Amino acid sequence: MASTPQLRTVSFSAGILFLLFSMISTQFGSAEAKILIAEVSPQAAAALRLAAATAVLFAFMRPWRNMPTRDAGKSILAYGITIAAMNNCYYKGLTLMPLGLVTAIEFTGPLLVAACTSRGLRDLAAVGLAAAGIIMVLPLGGAAEHVSWEGVFWSVMAAAGWAGYILFGRKAAAHGPSSAAWGLLAACAAAVPWALATSPEGTLAAAASWHVALLALIVGLTASALPYWLDMLALRAVPTGVYGVLMSLEPALGTMFGALLLGEWLTLTQHAAIAAVIAASLLVSVGRRK
Repeated sequence: MASTPQLRTVSFSAGILFLLFSMISTQFGSAEAKILIAEVSPQAAAALRLAAATAVLFAFMRPWRNMPTRDAGKSILAYGITIAAMNNCYYKGLTLMPLGLVTAIEFTGPLLVAACTSRGLRDLAAVGLAAAGIIMVLPLGGAAEHVSWEGVFWSVMAAAGWAGYILFGRKAAAHGPSSAAWGLLAACAAAVPWALATSPEGTLAAAASWHVALLALIVGLTASALPYWLDMLALRAVPTGVYGVLMSLEPALGTMFGALLLGEWLTLTQHAAIAAVIAASLLVSVGRRK
């Protein structure tokens, strides 16, 4: 029989810290993931990351002690499928463009979520500012450096996935922190068959390599298990507007880790575009703590 988890109260300040650590861990893991993608296909990398993250969370949280109810299962399933889709699209984008740019475009997902939950000219101005930032990095006339239309497409799809992650994640979070583990299991159940169907040889070969398995474990821990667990705790305490303000740091962190760990140095125009997206997020989210 399903049991109802006892939810611990998470303070606002603790939620803020959880989100900050989540973002740092995510972007560090994303930089490591790009190294993993160079070893295997994006689909295999996503599947290995989610499998490793699922194993870590299940070992740490032992979520079977709090089996989800039928209603909770629906939210968790949608949450997991969204995670799988988001990761696959994001990793495909990383094969085509620098980490900072992919993260900046992907960030329009949570930005639109924040804008749609608010009203006023300020929010419309923020959406326009973000759109201007994205236009600045588009390969119009074939002149943009390190940018392709295919990379932009997959980054936009990842943005849609991130928006879904926030919406479904808030519903899943209401059922307790163990929802993060069950959500990752659902994501893994979707990502692994997809990887085997689209890249069977690469996926099986990657799973048999200890080097790749170790790298996948690191990526799974830093880019999935730890951030998703922290997000699940924080989303119960931090309002949507504040979440949007803090997440404004995500593109900057992606750019920093891309430069330091991957040697991806962006142009001045690309830095300005990322700054526009960050400013747009701050504009739409400021003053919305309540």
